Amino acid sequence: MVQVPAVVGETEEDAGTILREEGFEPEFTQQESEEVEAGRVIETTPGEGEEAETGSVVAVVVSAGPESVTVPDGLEGKTREEALEALEEAGLTMTEGDAEDVPQEQGTVSSTSPLGGATVEKGSEVEVRLASGKVEMPNVEGTHIDRATETLEARGFTVPAPSEREDPEEDPGTVLSQTPAADGGLVPYGSSVDLVIAAAPGPVKVPNVTGHTLDDAQQTLREAGFGLDPTEEHSDSVPKGQVIRTEPAANESADRGSTIIIVVSSGPEPTPTPTQTPSPSDSQSPSESPSETPTDDPSDDPEDGEDNAQGNNGRGKGNGRGGGNGNG
Repeated sequence: MVQVPAVVGETEEDAGTILREEGFEPEFTQQESEEVEAGRVIETTPGEGEEAETGSVVAVVVSAGPESVTVPDGLEGKTREEALEALEEAGLTMTEGDAEDVPQEQGTVSSTSPLGGATVEKGSEVEVRLASGKVEMPNVEGTHIDRATETLEARGFTVPAPSEREDPEEDPGTVLSQTPAADGGLVPYGSSVDLVIAAAPGPVKVPNVTGHTLDDAQQTLREAGFGLDPTEEHSDSVPKGQVIRTEPAANESADRGSTIIIVVSSGPEPTPTPTQTPSPSDSQSPSESPSETPTDDPSDDPEDGEDNAQGNNGRGKGNGRGGGNGNG
């Protein structure tokens, strides 16, 4: 019989050498211990000083160090109180690190160090970082509404139904603007983001340019996206140079880019000058000979004078009675 040598506190390697030199066969197992350094002998069986037969087995317990535990999984998103409870149940101590700007509710766990699932010594510290409640606003302008919505909702934002604005330079559904803007810094987690997206150009109302000058009317209609076809028309009521009407008429719907006829007043219609038609009494037949021009010279021929007297008196009523006086 041989006494078992003292090997407690020795390394596993040294303990094995001592026991073999005394004729024993060491058999090693490990056991967690917070008091004994890992890799050193905690105890033997039979114990130190006890007698045992040469060649017999001596069981040697070697320290594996403190007890190992696993950091709990799924702490992200939990409240501070919930995380503390889970870590204490696992035999760990929680410490709190700096807050992080992540898309989570303020005060919830954003990350841990070591990560969940890691093996650590029992009683060791686990640093927990909580969400600040502030999030960086991503820039979604120029992207399609579906992708923009997915990006924003992934960061915890709410996206109400977007408003639309016609924009011929962008594809329908493209985000034209966002509120809050991306360059506005951090915003509260869960904020609402209003989006304005491009709409396909559709019918628009024809502006009312009645009474405008042609230049003003053309400018107004061009700004509304229409083509122009000016024409003139006489008008007694609309001053020259002003618009009488448009075709299509004011406030009617027309496709953007279509042509609008602008009817402009050329003033009242001129009054035609009447043509003078000569009367039959004023016209002379070419077959008629010109009438003799009467003369005031007295005639030397008595008969001619008598005839003239009679003829002249015969044309007047009073002179007919004077004819008798002429004969006497």
